This record gives sequence, C-alpha cells and structure tokens, in this order.
Amino acid sequence: MKRRAAAILCMAAAAVLWGCAGSAGTGGEAEAALYDRGMEVVSLMAEMAGSQEYIGYATGDGEIEEALQERVTGDYTAPEAVYSISAPGGSLLEAIGLGNGDGMSEELQEFLGQRMLAALVSQINGMDSVVSLAAANVCAASRTFVDGSLEEDVLYLYIFPDTAPAAVAFTAGEDGAVYASGSLLLNDSFPCGSGEEIQEFFGRLGMEIEAEAVPIPSV
Repeated sequence: MKRRAAAILCMAAAAVLWGCAGSAGTGGEAEAALYDRGMEVVSLMAEMAGSQEYIGYATGDGEIEEALQERVTGDYTAPEAVYSISAPGGSLLEAIGLGNGDGMSEELQEFLGQRMLAALVSQINGMDSVVSLAAANVCAASRTFVDGSLEEDVLYLYIFPDTAPAAVAFTAGEDGAVYASGSLLLNDSFPCGSGEEIQEFFGRLGMEIEAEAVPIPSV
C-alpha cells in the first residue's frame, strides 16, 4: 500500500512539469492551426486512456484504471466548445495571485508564469483527488511543431459531450518552435457550460483569468 501511494504521489508531482501561459493574439488562421495541433494531442490522450494495454503498462494501480474508465467514456473527435485561457492585461503572475514579479528578471518572470499557470490544470485535478491527478498524468501527452505565428503562450480547453474535458498548452520557443502539452481534466465539478462559468470557477480560487470561445473549424 505504501509503495502504491508513493507511486501515485510521484505521478502527481510530475504533472507540474508541463508548461503553458496566458494570452495569444494570433488571428483566425493561427487559431485554426492551434486547434488542429491541439486535437492531435487530445486524440493521443484519448487513445492512451482507452487502451487497456497502455494503462497496464503505465500503471498497475487499480484506482487509476478505474478513474479513467469512469470519466473518459465518450468520443474525442469533435468538441462541442473550445476556450482559450488567458490573463487580463497579460500579467500571468498577477492573475494567479503572485504579484507583479518585482525582484525577478523578465526571463524568470516568464518562466514562473508558465509553470504556475500550467499547474492550474493539475490543481483542478488535485482538488478532486490524488488519484484523479495521477490518472491524468498517466495520460498526459505532448507534441513539438513549428508555427512562427504564435507570439505568446496560450492554454486551450476542449469540451466534449459525455466525457472529460482536455487542456492543451501551447508554449512558444525559439525559431518558431511550439511545444504543445496536454492533460485530461478529471474533476467532475469543473464547469464547462460557458466561458463565464470557467472564469467564475477560477475566481473562487482567487485567480483572475479570461476564457474566450475559440471558433471550431468547419469540417
């Protein structure tokens, strides 16, 4: 039992390693490109969660397997809504209640903002249980691609009918490189009905964010 609990905690702690941040003013074509790249990550996570072989390889913990079986139950091919999560005014540190970053270099402020905003997804899962956090981390996925239009980092939240939502963070790197990292949201109490509901949820946590609808490209 102690070994299993330690393994779960290790998986949970690893969830803070993936990075994202606040707002992006990339325009319609860039939004569509990010949408498609994000869906690639979502598709991979859905495959992970639905593969007994993969889950058995990744973890032998029955609670984690049960959490995925109960909450990842629907189709991940067509979201009913997509939202971009950003910070008003572009100040990530202030949005999550860490002040304005005085005393730190601009580079360190940016790094901290990315790490802390990324941890919001892990925090939401952790509010449900350590098992939910660990289960989401087992199915975390990432991709790297090139897109010079991404000027600032952004988090996309994909909402699907009858199954857990998925979050994908897009982090801009050097020479147009973009790192896309995703996690499933396994907290059943997380509201997904509208951008206003999402903002209110974070507001109750003392965090000021903006959730704006992203146009879903027509097939």
